[in-house]
Amino acid sequence: MSMPSIFEFETLPVRIDTGEDGETWFVATDVCRVLEIANPSDAYSRLDDDEKGTRNVRTLGGPQQVVMINEAGLYSLVLSSRKPQAKRFKRWVTHDVLPSLRKTGSYSLSEKLTVNQQISMSKHRLGLVKELMRTRNRTVRDLLGIEITQLSTAMGLPVPDLETIGSVEPPQADLVADFWAALLQLDSKGIAYNHSKDSQLFALNMPHLVELFAANGIQAMVSTEVTNALKRCTEPQFVGMKAVDSTIRKTTTKCWVFKKPTQIRAQ
Repeated sequence: MSMPSIFEFETLPVRIDTGEDGETWFVATDVCRVLEIANPSDAYSRLDDDEKGTRNVRTLGGPQQVVMINEAGLYSLVLSSRKPQAKRFKRWVTHDVLPSLRKTGSYSLSEKLTVNQQISMSKHRLGLVKELMRTRNRTVRDLLGIEITQLSTAMGLPVPDLETIGSVEPPQADLVADFWAALLQLDSKGIAYNHSKDSQLFALNMPHLVELFAANGIQAMVSTEVTNALKRCTEPQFVGMKAVDSTIRKTTTKCWVFKKPTQIRAQ
């Protein structure tokens, strides 16, 4: 049982594993999330048998069987996508991730840094990238770009394509409605997704939801645009990201927590 390495493409996690034969495999749901593929199951079905497979991997929630795709499968999905990030994602994989994996066997922070330094710098870098995604102010973007470049160099990581980060239009208003509609589809199938013991709250673990949507053929994406829109929710009201005692995983799980609408609480 393997534990894929977690890489970061424009703030989105992408889990990548290298098999015993040296072939690189990508967790399919992560790739679909980056490419904003609405129906991952349908996307998998179009791949050839030698482009995909399943394997057991260790996750924070315990061992899970996940769909994996190799380089050929990844390029098939990229070529079928019309999203602007598809080209950036392919360039990131081919110019940064794969060369680093083949040269050093890893894609990681500089070995000169202590663990605490790595964690602190990684969190700071991620925060800067998220801020770059939010702002359109040219002066602020230039200053953020300078600091991201300096941090990336110090950490031994490639500098992301700064001009393309945050260049997309702001999220559409219907993103939140589509997200909650997808949860109603899970409700209709009797599938548990609320980790909270409190009847007045929704506690949602986004990686878990991505897996549930994919497994049940529900056309929904948990993208950066969606999560940014969810943070501004007033009905249901976003409370914050908290560690909750999960009723599903029976362990502490990091979740997005929302107050249930009044009419739902009364039911």
